[in-house]
Amino acid sequence: MFNNQQIALIRRLWIFIPPKRKFQFLILLILTIFSAFLDVFSLGAIFPYLGIILTPQKVLNNTFYQKLLLFLNINKGDNLLIFFTFLFITLIIISTLFKFFLFYFQSKLSSIVASGLSKTTFNNTINQNYEFHLYQKSSEVISGVNKSNGIAGNTIIPIITIINSILLIFFIFITLTIINPNISITVIVFTLIFYLFVIKITNKRIKQYGKIMSHNATKIIQIIQESLGGIKDIIIRRNQDFYTRYYLNKNIPLLESMAKVDFISTIPRYLLESLSIISLITFIFFLSKSNGNIQAYLPTIAALVVSLQRLLPVIQQLYANITKLKSNEASLKKVLYYLELEPLQKFKSTKENIIFFNKEIKLINISFKYQSDSKFILSDLNLSIKKGNKIGFVGESGSGKSTLLDLLVGLLKPFNGNIQIDDIVLNDENIHNWMKKISHVPQTIFLADSTIAENIAFGLPLKNIDLNRVKKVCEIAQIADTIEGWPISYNTLVGERGVRLSGGQRQRIGIARALYNNSEILILDEATSALDEKTEFAVMNELQKISHELTLLIIAHRISTLKYCDKIFEIQNENLNVYNSFEDYLNKKVL
Repeated sequence: MFNNQQIALIRRLWIFIPPKRKFQFLILLILTIFSAFLDVFSLGAIFPYLGIILTPQKVLNNTFYQKLLLFLNINKGDNLLIFFTFLFITLIIISTLFKFFLFYFQSKLSSIVASGLSKTTFNNTINQNYEFHLYQKSSEVISGVNKSNGIAGNTIIPIITIINSILLIFFIFITLTIINPNISITVIVFTLIFYLFVIKITNKRIKQYGKIMSHNATKIIQIIQESLGGIKDIIIRRNQDFYTRYYLNKNIPLLESMAKVDFISTIPRYLLESLSIISLITFIFFLSKSNGNIQAYLPTIAALVVSLQRLLPVIQQLYANITKLKSNEASLKKVLYYLELEPLQKFKSTKENIIFFNKEIKLINISFKYQSDSKFILSDLNLSIKKGNKIGFVGESGSGKSTLLDLLVGLLKPFNGNIQIDDIVLNDENIHNWMKKISHVPQTIFLADSTIAENIAFGLPLKNIDLNRVKKVCEIAQIADTIEGWPISYNTLVGERGVRLSGGQRQRIGIARALYNNSEILILDEATSALDEKTEFAVMNELQKISHELTLLIIAHRISTLKYCDKIFEIQNENLNVYNSFEDYLNKKVL
């Protein structure tokens, strides 16, 4: 039924189920077994019930039942029939109500476990280092997190259902054996051989369709992200048809594969139902020909009909869940990849890992390349930044300016060399405390689909936002007048990715966000590229006023921005040129 690879995948998933939920799954399994027992008990009761209808006197005269009937004051066939009819209906109602409860419990547990797995997947992903995210496609991550929501319903619940189905088939087999051993063996053996044959011939196809479904579901997320992200260019270039075709090229195979899996999982049921009806009719026909008194066989026939009616859906359920497990194997592998990621360790502030910045930052013999087989971007670089300095970084596109600042922040680790803060080497234990001292303004500002105030006090609950501070940093960023001129001011929604704002407004909100944190170091990575010269001049002047509180590191978009800098570092051919002033840089007077 399951190969070693599938069993190994299930075991890996089971590790991530909390002990409390594992216990609840055990309870669910026990309840499922009890439900199967109730089903078979209801089924087994049909045979004596039909006997009571056809020959009630036999039951009344049976010494085994007489004491019970005497206690119940039953001495007539009609009373006996009424009592057992009531008992039989009650048993069916209890069984049905228990199934309702069981289904609710199963659905609830599945959603709780899915929520936990999804949280772990998301948490592990966002708690990876920056280098991990450099090589991860966002569509892959989104797909993995989305798939984790359905992993309990597509893996664990089907396993429990399979166990329930196997037990139910076994109990029905025992019941049929008591009624008629020959018929029982024939029905069970034929049915199982039929389904085993179907599983054998469809196994590879189902796995293949599962891979197609998993791959194309990820691609569709990627297409939607890319098309919405570039919607302006798409509209201008009239590329809607191209992206629609691109979408269909991935969506059609996905839906076709889903349809084929549904077809494969359903078609055996209809074939077997037809074969069962034909077999039953043939059995009754030959029985009537061989023995005219068919009435004597009515309880057996009735029990057989009801058994088949109950057995076929159970076997179909067993097969459908096996199919579901196989078709979701590729998705399970993807979810397990993210579940098994080791999240970055969260260090608490202690005397040992607290880091202070009172003097200078030193980069000593720093070399860096993104992959082991790629060329060095920076090579044996040395520099020193005094606290309170305003440093400009220049160089050709791709020279390594942003990489250098990512190393300084701690987002990347140097291939060789080390970074020292007041002669303390940055390491895994103190890097988190170091990052708390830094605010970073990139060229492209990410804005959440929330209010201006929430975007400036990014990551804080609304109730914890200091609106006075929000206004103050907006004044420094030269956007306070603009915001306060809007009808609802700082409660204005920016739209998804800040689509309702201009590029310059987004950048100034990014600067305000960085200032709100009150950090010791402010990094501007071409953060004024969308501003006109007048606004940039005003922003830089305001930063000058508070420069005694800040160490300012600037990747300049315009050369004129560098005139505010105490030193200018030029990265050229993996090396560093240092200029002591803006004038020295203009005259290329290297230190």
